[in-house]
Order: sequence, then C-alpha cells, then structure tokens
Amino acid sequence: MLASRRVRHDSLPDTPRIIVVSSLRLLRDALQLALTSRGFGDVTAFAPTDVAASVAIQLASIVLVGVGHPPCVDVIASLAQRDPPLRVIAFGVEEVQRDVFVCAEAGAVGYARCECTADELRDVIVRVQRDELVCSPRVASLLFRELGTRAPSTDGTTTAQLTVREREVLGHVARGLSNQQIASALNISVATVKHHVHRVLFKLGVHRRWAAAARFRGE
Repeated sequence: MLASRRVRHDSLPDTPRIIVVSSLRLLRDALQLALTSRGFGDVTAFAPTDVAASVAIQLASIVLVGVGHPPCVDVIASLAQRDPPLRVIAFGVEEVQRDVFVCAEAGAVGYARCECTADELRDVIVRVQRDELVCSPRVASLLFRELGTRAPSTDGTTTAQLTVREREVLGHVARGLSNQQIASALNISVATVKHHVHRVLFKLGVHRRWAAAARFRGE
C-alpha cells in the first residue's frame, strides 16, 4: 500500500514537465487527462518507439514509463542514463521483488503499483520531486535486504554479488567486446549494456573495464 499521507491538490511544488510513455494509446490519453485535471499543466504522451526522437524529452522533468511490455526496461535505462539524467517513474508495477528490482536497476527513481489510483500517482510524482520514495513497508524491507546482499566486498575480489545478466555482460567485456557488440549478442539495447557495465564496476569496486575483466579472469 502506498504511504497514507496525501498531498493536497493545491499544494503542488514547482509544476514539472511530465512525459507519459506507454504502448497503449488509450492508457496514454487517460493518464494525460487525469494528471492535467490534478494540477499538472504540462503533460505529453508518447509511444515507446517515439521517445528517442522526441525533443520534448529534453525538456522533461519526470517521465512515467508503463511496464506492461518488455521494451520498458530499455526505455527506463536509456532515459535514466541521459546527461543530465531524467527522473523516471515506472507505473503498473507489481509489488514483488523481481518487478521492483528490475525497474530500480534500470534507473527508475520511483514506481506506481498496478492498483495505483490517479490521486496516488499524483502523490508519487510530488514525492519524487522531493527526492522521496513512496513504497510499502514490505518493499522497503526487500530493497534494504537486496542492497545488503549486493554491496561491494571490502577487498573487491568476488563476482558472486553480480546478477546472472551482469555476469553475462562481464563475460563479454572480458572477451574485449564493445557495448554495441554486447548489445547485439544479448539482444538488448546499448543503453541497457551501459547500465549493466556501470553496475558491474560499482559492485566490483573498480573504475575501468579492464580491471573488471581481470577480476572475471581471476587475475
């Protein structure tokens, strides 16, 4: 359940420029109307295939990405890794460990559950603007436990804390493949590869690809 404290409709902070991204036209239109009626005056909607080419994305403050279709993780990763990065909220998320972690690892800074109402979504947006995370106590507990198991070791000598996908990416890095080549080999986007490489370097406590590759080979 989302946090019980509600933000009043007349207590909006600086109104953000919001982009809604979903494969479903009806859902995009409905969210655009719902958010506009709740005090957000600048709301634009796009299909995932139109996001990369959109000039509006450059001006956005917050992007809402629907998670109902597989490309959503790539979209989240590509937006979160822009310079400067965008605040991405994943919506339609099941409050289970896998779904929440996949969105968080891709770079989302907040999420709205499947049963989220329009008022609750508005609250999530406002809280994200304040650098706050709205989540249930259960999800908060799962996130802390996951962070504990994935924290970098003090000597940085193990790859055990890496996910299966991260180990796959690291294996390709150790073979000398570029991000583009890794993306083709794993059938994922270059942005997603960059995200995984960044996470691998962080978890191993190194700053260069060659150092991570050496760790993979046990050197």
